[in-house]
Amino acid sequence: MIPPETRTLTAGGINDPLPHPTHSPNLGPPQLTPVDQLDSNYCTLPIHLLRKQKILELVHTALFRTTTLPDVYHNYFVINRDVHSDDTRQRNDLLIRYVKKSFNMKSVQYSGSALWNCLPLMLKGQMSKKSFKNKVKLHLLSEMVAA
Repeated sequence: MIPPETRTLTAGGINDPLPHPTHSPNLGPPQLTPVDQLDSNYCTLPIHLLRKQKILELVHTALFRTTTLPDVYHNYFVINRDVHSDDTRQRNDLLIRYVKKSFNMKSVQYSGSALWNCLPLMLKGQMSKKSFKNKVKLHLLSEMVAA
């Protein structure tokens, strides 16, 4: 009788035992590919940059497409010109609220404002979500290559 862990069930019934993966003559040793090489070959972002991209997409949506977000996000990111009337260079940047603990610097509200303020001016304008996503991805990739 065939042991249960090696049987497979098909439309025709129970097949012969499956060969053990190490005994298969067609399979060579497992091929390992470094993650960095996969990122560059497939033009994907590493995890830490993907997190930045998603946070920036949330900020963009909160600023320009407020009807698509829940009400809790309507005043989540505040522009400096809405807080004070001084005409400074940072009037179009987001207000970065003071935090007492370094743990709070990891919050989406704090990091989103800081990331948005570091973006080039051409990316801070109103554009479609898809266009913004593509441009931010290219910007983050170029930063990664430059570093």
